[in-house]
Amino acid sequence: MAEYYGLKASQVFVGNGSDELLAFSFMAFFNPGDTIIFPDITYSFYEVYSSMFSVNYRLISLDDEFNVPVEEFLPKMTG
Repeated sequence: MAEYYGLKASQVFVGNGSDELLAFSFMAFFNPGDTIIFPDITYSFYEVYSSMFSVNYRLISLDDEFNVPVEEFLPKMTG
């Protein structure tokens, strides 16, 4: 597959569907007790996997025009 798309083998990851890949991503990138943020109009399994892997989450509401308020995902600057 990597050769077909002109990629390195290390750039390809396969799994048994997107749900399995998402579960692997949660296991690889988050630790129990971490907090992740995602918009409230999103894939429902984010909440399921957060629960399964003991990852806290915070939902960000869309604005009145149904836009994702990107600034809510950025770290707050102090000073």
